[in-house]
Amino acid sequence: MSKQTPTSPYAPDLVEVRVWVEQMIAAKRSVDLVVAVITFIGRMRDINAQLVARVAHLTRKRPRSETLERLERQLVLPLEGLVAPGAQSKPKDSELLNVIPAQIYIEQRVDETVACPNDDTIVSASPPAAIVERGELGDTLIVEATCDKYIEHLPIERQCTRFARAGVELKPQTLGRSVNAHIDLLQPIAQLIADRTRAPGYLGTDATGIPVLDPTVPVGIRTGTMWCWTNACWVSFFYAPKGDAQSVRDFLDDDLCRVVQ
Repeated sequence: MSKQTPTSPYAPDLVEVRVWVEQMIAAKRSVDLVVAVITFIGRMRDINAQLVARVAHLTRKRPRSETLERLERQLVLPLEGLVAPGAQSKPKDSELLNVIPAQIYIEQRVDETVACPNDDTIVSASPPAAIVERGELGDTLIVEATCDKYIEHLPIERQCTRFARAGVELKPQTLGRSVNAHIDLLQPIAQLIADRTRAPGYLGTDATGIPVLDPTVPVGIRTGTMWCWTNACWVSFFYAPKGDAQSVRDFLDDDLCRVVQ
């Protein structure tokens, strides 16, 4: 850039640039400001062109040297003395992607208890907030189980089987109730997303039938409906027993004068 610029084009200080621009505006030096900006853009263009050319040079494919290829063929010949001691090729360091299996542990919390010397009143620290108050499962385990069920589509029973292979006996009822408690805590967030989705403007929707266990029907399975609504910014899902017009009214409430695809 020209001498009028306050910083380097290689590592511009945005705070310094903003102060300088405000000074130019306050001083009504619009011509100097325009010249500096144009110069800065031109310099950035030149730097970018240099970097593009350098990257292209480093990444372009090069033909193998015929002389080097002949030398490599000679090195594999079983001739004594051909290769100097210590010149043998060394194996290349290889990188291996691996994983540490999940560790299940017991976390014990000890709260301090204090007794009053005058009236023997016992006071203890309040336990921290938890997804399941006084439950036997920690918050991290419950969150992982919720993600496995609704993101990885892993049923609760299969998750308990996986815990059993790790040596932990966990009842499906216990894990299921904990996941349900977690969902109840997330309900206000889901409601807020639905409210944002119903905001004024264009709406798109679609309904998909899903099998639902129901012991009251003859075959034990009936068809429910999963609705998806979006306004291209927010997406909301909700379940309805049927994919009928009443389901649309249940989502849109009284705001039925909408453009919906």
